Amino acid sequence: DFCVDNNCMNSAVCVSGDGNYTCNCTEGWEGWLCNEDKDDCLSMPCKNDGVCSDNGTNSFVCNCTIGWMGDTCSEDVNECAENPCINGKCLQDVGTGNFSCACPVDYQGLLCDQMINDCESDPCKNGGNCTDGVGNYICSCPSGLQGKNCDQDVLECSESPCQNGGYCQESFGSYKCHCGETWSGDNCTEDFDECKVECQGQGFNCTNTNGSYLCECSHGYRKMNDMLTNYCNSEPCKNGAKCENVWGDAKYACKCNYGWTGVNCQDEDDEAHSKNRFL
Repeated sequence: DFCVDNNCMNSAVCVSGDGNYTCNCTEGWEGWLCNEDKDDCLSMPCKNDGVCSDNGTNSFVCNCTIGWMGDTCSEDVNECAENPCINGKCLQDVGTGNFSCACPVDYQGLLCDQMINDCESDPCKNGGNCTDGVGNYICSCPSGLQGKNCDQDVLECSESPCQNGGYCQESFGSYKCHCGETWSGDNCTEDFDECKVECQGQGFNCTNTNGSYLCECSHGYRKMNDMLTNYCNSEPCKNGAKCENVWGDAKYACKCNYGWTGVNCQDEDDEAHSKNRFL
């Protein structure tokens, strides 16, 4: 019996054979004499990409990846137990070693920790000012524009802004009034002063009115055939008499001083002179 003096170690069982013996090793040992520690990681006991480390006789340790735990990394970690979602609801992805967050309106990111800026895409057009809201935005449009994104023209002409017979012409974001000859301004509300171009010259007295003007003769002038003639310019009145333009064929009249008479006050008034002699 070759097993009488066998050298099998670590509780191995000796089996006698033809001219020799063999050692049947207990679990965790290997080699001719069962004196070599068996690598317990050879059977790849660590699951889900866990890293195995031999830990002595018949023992190993698994270093698990994120999301897994247990001796062989086969137990899914419940990440939702610690409520990792900042602003959302945690959803456990059973059997994957992972989780996900269901984010509320206006939040994004793995943990729902990033607020969405709805104005980031610059939705307000044509110079509109964007104000971020909860899952929405508001555009403050410039004058003449409207719509959610300030991309619609306001039809200003429908409100008849042009006054005093002015014609309204639409344009994108604005309008233009085409005024009549006697009006000006954005809405044809400013009266044009015709006296700047009409009723000009000596003897004319111009008064501007809304949409028109009044042309009159100054004192001492009269109007004939749309022309003003001052017949007193030739100084027809003599001896200090005062001259005035008058209507009719006379054209002018002289107001004589005391002691003078005649159309042009050119004759002495004999009666007046006689009275002076007796005074």
